[in-house]
Amino acid sequence: MSPVRDVDHLVVGLGVLGSAAAYRLASEAAGTVVALEQHEPGHAHGSSHGDSRLFRLAHESPADVALARAAYDAWLAVGAEAGEELLVESGVVSFFPLGAAAEADRLAAGLADAGETSERLDGRAVRERWPAFGVPDDVPALFEPRAGVVRADRAVAAFARLAADHGAELVPHAPVRRIAPDGERYLVHTDDATYRAARVVLAAGAWTAALAADLGLDLEVRVTQEQVVYFPQEDPERFAPAVQPGWIRYGAEAFYGFPDLGPTGVKAAQHLGGFDVTADTRTYDPDPANLDRVVAAVRDVLPGVPSGPPRTVSCLYALTSDGEFLVDTVPGHPGVALAIGCGHGFKFAPLLGQALADLAQHGSTGVDVGRFSLVRRGSGGDAE
Repeated sequence: MSPVRDVDHLVVGLGVLGSAAAYRLASEAAGTVVALEQHEPGHAHGSSHGDSRLFRLAHESPADVALARAAYDAWLAVGAEAGEELLVESGVVSFFPLGAAAEADRLAAGLADAGETSERLDGRAVRERWPAFGVPDDVPALFEPRAGVVRADRAVAAFARLAADHGAELVPHAPVRRIAPDGERYLVHTDDATYRAARVVLAAGAWTAALAADLGLDLEVRVTQEQVVYFPQEDPERFAPAVQPGWIRYGAEAFYGFPDLGPTGVKAAQHLGGFDVTADTRTYDPDPANLDRVVAAVRDVLPGVPSGPPRTVSCLYALTSDGEFLVDTVPGHPGVALAIGCGHGFKFAPLLGQALADLAQHGSTGVDVGRFSLVRRGSGGDAE
C-alpha cells in the first residue's frame, strides 16, 4: 500500500476541460493542484485530440450567443498568455436547406441582438466570394466573420503548460480506479498512489459517469464513436484560413468542415454520425459508411477538395440525454465538480474550465452555466 498523499485540489482528466480547469485552479486557488491523466498528454483515446475545432458565435439561445462571445475573448486571453495563436479567425459560413431561410434569418437576428455582425448570403454570393464552394444559387447561407477555428491540440497543450507554469503537478499514466468520501475529503485511488483531496474536478470525458457512480450519481451518458476525415491537398494554400472559411451544412444530417491548417489537409465530419460504444470497448477502425457520407457531403460543398486518399481518425463523444453540457457539483458532495462536453463543448473550454474551478473551490461560479446543471431544461445538441 502506497502512503496517502494530501492535496488541496485534484483534477481527473487532462483533455481540454480538465486542462483548462487545472490551469484556472493553479493560477487562482490557494494550495496544491494535482492533475491526473490516465494516458499520455495529448493522447488520441478520448474527445480532445485533433488539430482543430470550429468556433462560432451563432446559436439558437441568446444565452449561448453570450457565452460564445465571452469564450471568444477568453481564447484570445489564453493565447496571449501562452504566446501563440489558439483561435484562427477564418470565419464560418453555414448552409441551410432550401426553404429554411427563416432559420438563417433567426440566427442572424440573434447575432445582431448581441451586437455581432453577420452576413446573409445565397449560394451565388458565396461562390463569388469563395470560388471553392459548389453550393447551388438559392441555398440560404449565413457568414460569421468573427468565427473560425480553435487549434485543438495546441490549446490542450497550452492549458496544461500554463497549469504547470502556475505550479500544478501533472501526472500522466495515472488512471483513477476509485473515488471514495473520507470525511470532508475524498480518497482518489490510482494504480500507484492514493490522494486525499479537499476538492475534486471530474473532467474525464467518456469515463466521467463511471467515476461519478462511485459517489452515488447515476448519470445518463451515451458514448459514441465518431469519425473525422482528412483530405490531403497538393496545394494547401488554396484552402488556407486566410482564403477559405470553415463551414457547416445543416439538414437531416449535419456536416461541417475546416480550412487547411496544414499539414494534415482539409478536415470534415458528420455531426453525430457515429455509433454507440463504451469508453473501454471502442475501436479505432474506420467506419466505411460514415466515410462515404462525409465524402459525398464534401463533394457537394467543396467539389475541388477530394484530391488524395482520405484519412480517418476516430474520437469519443460523451452525450447527456438532451445533448447539452453538464457542469455542476455532485449532489451531496459539494467539493466535487464535474463536466460533460457533449461533443460541442471545446469552443467554450476556457469558460467551462473556469466554471469547474469555481465550483470546486466555492460551490458557485460567475460563468453562466446554470442551465447546464443536473436540474435542467431539455434541449438538443447542435453541429460542431
